[in-house]
Amino acid sequence: MDLIKTLLSTTLPIILAGIIGYISWLYQKEKEKRISVQNQLSDKKYQVYIKIINLFFGVFEDTILTKNKKQSDIEAKMIEIVKELTIYGSDGVLKQFSYWKRTAGTGTKTPTEGLKDFVDIIIALRKDMGHSNTKINYDDVLGMMIIDYDKNKKELGL
Repeated sequence: MDLIKTLLSTTLPIILAGIIGYISWLYQKEKEKRISVQNQLSDKKYQVYIKIINLFFGVFEDTILTKNKKQSDIEAKMIEIVKELTIYGSDGVLKQFSYWKRTAGTGTKTPTEGLKDFVDIIIALRKDMGHSNTKINYDDVLGMMIIDYDKNKKELGL
């Protein structure tokens, strides 16, 4: 009986320490794997967000410079963005983009309202990218895009 008590009192702490060490190691490995996957998803998400911005600014630039971009090129880019955004985008960005896409071509919105909806997408992108308390608003974004924005703001209905 004393032998069993002695064995248990000396080996049990070693066995428990080994088990705890192994569980800690497993937890750390799982945590590292989860962080790696999150980083990969963030990279993909940011690439999709850049495509959205590039599409919008490309169309905006073409409009200003009166270049004619083929509708089929724009539609192909939109399909690619929607596909990737569905997989990688946050709920907030996906909902805002979906709303903009559904309402942009209906003819029920003015171009100014369409611009505001797109600025809402930019704000959602910024929030998802870690700027949760962003103070960026329509004036900030549109002021960077439109020449003499403050002067033309009233005419644009903003």
